[in-house]
Amino acid sequence: MKKLIEGIRYNKESDRFEFVWSEDAPGDLVNLKLQRYNKLLSTKDGNKVYYAYKIDNSQKEQSALLKKSIKYMETRVTSEDIELMISKAVVNFNILSPLSSYDLIITPKSTSNVLDLLKNFIHAKAGSNTLLSSDVFVKNTIDNIQFDEEKLNKLPQDKREKIVLILNKVFSKQDYKIKSLPPRFRKYVMNFLKFNTEVEKRLMNRIIGGKILLVDDILTEGTTIKSMANLLKSVNALEVTSFVLLTNK
Repeated sequence: MKKLIEGIRYNKESDRFEFVWSEDAPGDLVNLKLQRYNKLLSTKDGNKVYYAYKIDNSQKEQSALLKKSIKYMETRVTSEDIELMISKAVVNFNILSPLSSYDLIITPKSTSNVLDLLKNFIHAKAGSNTLLSSDVFVKNTIDNIQFDEEKLNKLPQDKREKIVLILNKVFSKQDYKIKSLPPRFRKYVMNFLKFNTEVEKRLMNRIIGGKILLVDDILTEGTTIKSMANLLKSVNALEVTSFVLLTNK
């Protein structure tokens, strides 16, 4: 995990969180002042995880309140501070890993207000050529892949038998495992898979051999990101990177 550190402190009298951008101070819940270094915290199975800000979890009650306030943009924080926080995070991440280089950006389905804002900032920076999708849609698309029997039946028998053998490897144990195929067959197999919509087909074309970014607002255990990264790798994504706004790890 890499951090893009740039304080947020709690004012008991006003019951609000103050965002002080000019300086960090001892006891701040989050450091905001931009530093000139980036530190690799962890890389799991070649999947890099970046975060923009780290919460001081030693102040448990206040840190929990801060995460909730930021996630749902409650009255203890201002929208101006949240937008600036996100903007700085996205700009810094874009320097480290240009957003326009990603084929697909995936976000979890969530009621988080700040995640919607983060997603919009990132997609605007990435540009219209980068596809945006939810994790639920990605999972459903992969789960619902089928043989296109109509296309297969139009092939000469000898060729059809060869394609069926290839597809049987893909669908071993009724699971979509395109990574079990030699690379030269992977794009070819896409021509004989059936999707419910053109959007699903376009999505899979972005995943196979693609560079993918997973985006979330707050990283706690990292289970959601890890499971999605593993799923994408199982269908032969070339590279999976994750970016979160806040972490307590």
